Amino acid sequence: MATKDQGLEVKLPHGPGFRLISRVIENTDVATCEIDYTGTEKLDLADHFPGQRIFPGALLIEAMAQTTIQLAQQLEGYENKIFALMGVNECRFYQAVRPGKTIRLTAKFDRFSHGVGRAACQAFVGDKLIVKAQLTFMEIKIPND
Repeated sequence: MATKDQGLEVKLPHGPGFRLISRVIENTDVATCEIDYTGTEKLDLADHFPGQRIFPGALLIEAMAQTTIQLAQQLEGYENKIFALMGVNECRFYQAVRPGKTIRLTAKFDRFSHGVGRAACQAFVGDKLIVKAQLTFMEIKIPND
């Protein structure tokens, strides 16, 4: 499903309820996307550290994976393919993200061949690095039931 929200087209196989990316800022050799933490009301995050809410780290990794999908789908022959996260390596969290912040995500391929790739991903609030990881992913085919 594709949507436009103040930027380039967001193209993800995820339904609207699990689409974390709010905007695609750039999609050349580096995909740059954003999450508007105030715009994630579709996800019930109120019980994640009640009274001291922070954006879940697992969802930050998922958002980096969605950013990587944006990058993969711009490659010739992969425009409408479905990709799955296969691994997370060298992941480091540096800072928690509080509500009201905009998270900027970047993904750049280290390698990509035959539908399998590895990307260096980072997430920032302003200029401050909050998490980085290497994500491995591959094209998958979902069988019809």
